[in-house]
Amino acid sequence: LSADQEALGAAARDLLDGYAAPAQVRVLADAGGGLDGALWGAMVDQGWSALTVPEARGGIGFGLVDAAVVAGAVG
Repeated sequence: LSADQEALGAAARDLLDGYAAPAQVRVLADAGGGLDGALWGAMVDQGWSALTVPEARGGIGFGLVDAAVVAGAVG
């Protein structure tokens, strides 16, 4: 991986550590599941929803390896 891809993975892991630690996931699961709006908002703020969308269409314009790096951090 490139240095930028390593940094992308580290940023994704840091975000998930802050919003989706095991204890936080357990609380959400025990409450019946659902979506964590704060987590989804943070992922959107980091551009995850637009990683592979071309820049010409308002996305980040990254490739599939970059998306795989983020997916790997998610697990």
